[in-house]
Amino acid sequence: MFVDKFVVNAMLMTNKTFNIISKDKSQVVNKINKLMTNNGFKKEIKNPKYVFVLGGDGTFIKTINKFYSKEVNLIHINTGNIGFYSKFNSKKLPSINQITNESNYINPDVLLAKAKNKYFNAINEIAIKSTNTISCDIYINNTFYESFRGSGLLVSTKTGSTGFCKSALGSIIFPTVDAYELVELFPTLHAKKNSISSPIVLGTKSKITIKNILSNYSNSLITDGIERTCLSNEDSLNIEIIKPKFKLLFTKNESEYIKKIQETFING
Repeated sequence: MFVDKFVVNAMLMTNKTFNIISKDKSQVVNKINKLMTNNGFKKEIKNPKYVFVLGGDGTFIKTINKFYSKEVNLIHINTGNIGFYSKFNSKKLPSINQITNESNYINPDVLLAKAKNKYFNAINEIAIKSTNTISCDIYINNTFYESFRGSGLLVSTKTGSTGFCKSALGSIIFPTVDAYELVELFPTLHAKKNSISSPIVLGTKSKITIKNILSNYSNSLITDGIERTCLSNEDSLNIEIIKPKFKLLFTKNESEYIKKIQETFING
């Protein structure tokens, strides 16, 4: 089929926009600006095709809240302490070919939670926590799984499995695995109230429902470290994996991921 070259070039030009999100104007910002403008890209704040986010994982996670429903390519440049969402840092910036090659991007798993007729997203984890012991019933794909009693529950994506999830003794899930996990936080174990007490890894098509949430104090619903609402025994929480509209420049190489784990948790 014949395609007019002028039309193709016009389509490409509409995508040649970028923006940089950074707390300060550093040399890294200047280098990215120079790289992009020298290759024909223009700065665009409202609807850029490429958005560079400078900072650690914490900064990146807070920033992407505004991009869940936007078709944009995100490039995280780690200028903080931990950068699992980035293979680049201030000393190693991406090339223009790495930036513009669509095959380098992934459409990451995102958690979608529904509670109190409201929806909440998280790219790392969703937690139910209380200042006191909570009890609840857990269902997987509408099938009863267990009754839980303890400090709380954590649901993590595979990209979030190296964060709070790991600290809670959850499993690290490699990027090539289509899965997410549920972790019990400090379960109360005795003869009358027992639970499985091990992380459970689920396929991304599985759905989690949490009902009958009881506690003497308020139960907080927390997404990526931000308290969203309080849950009562009348509320139920539904959690599933969805795909956001944004794409992320992310390593698909297993060796690179293993090296990242070693550098972060073993070698320092």
